[in-house]
Amino acid sequence: DTLKIAPGVYQYTAIDDCSRWRVLAVYPRRSAKYSLDFLERVIAQMPFAIQRVQTDRGTEFFAEDVQRWLMDHCIKFRPTPPRSPYLNGKVERSQLADLQEFWPRFKPKHPATAIRIEEWQFDYNYRRGHGSLEGATPAEWSARFEGQIPLWDNVFASYDATKERLQLSNWKADKALAKLHGAKTNLTSQIEMMSVSLTRHGHPAGAKQRATQIKLGQVMGLSAPLGGFGRDLVARQAVQDQRPLLIAFGQTLSVRIVQA
Repeated sequence: DTLKIAPGVYQYTAIDDCSRWRVLAVYPRRSAKYSLDFLERVIAQMPFAIQRVQTDRGTEFFAEDVQRWLMDHCIKFRPTPPRSPYLNGKVERSQLADLQEFWPRFKPKHPATAIRIEEWQFDYNYRRGHGSLEGATPAEWSARFEGQIPLWDNVFASYDATKERLQLSNWKADKALAKLHGAKTNLTSQIEMMSVSLTRHGHPAGAKQRATQIKLGQVMGLSAPLGGFGRDLVARQAVQDQRPLLIAFGQTLSVRIVQA
């Protein structure tokens, strides 16, 4: 999560759901660039492998570079629905502790702020007891489950790339995109059973293209078309996956399967 402390001072916070182990950093603004830097810090400083990341729907987490980074590291991206801060309750409460115990003691733009927040992170993880952990520190609590914590090899082995996709910050558009992603295989098999006609759409001579128009809801059950950005993501991901290209527009779903 991110928290604005002052103009030009934003605190990034990552917290482990079980042990409450935290990683903190301060940046001049919220952006994909600083989100990537923070994720690298999280990987380096969390004492265990990371299986999934949950965030709110801030655009700094939805940049394609950020999502691709998570996929490359076999980390699942699980943003919360809009207007559901209770799902990020642990990080919200930990930030309240920062506002009450850390920031009143330091000026946000002091040159040593980055060092001071690292010291505060150490105190929080190794010295500060937590009522939710039966008075233990995050370090002590993590040690109790040392033999049960998955290693990176386990995380890599259990990661299913076919279930992951690029996600949109806009909730309604993302739900439509999710339906497209989830139904690609089923849709392809249904199209192959339908009568199709050969058409040409500016492709080189000899290229064969099967095309058909399917009304929204007939196959996909979609209730709203995707916007231009959503179409672009679908197109690029289809090319990368070498799968049929699915583009939603207007009141129809255009499905094109190109064969050289």
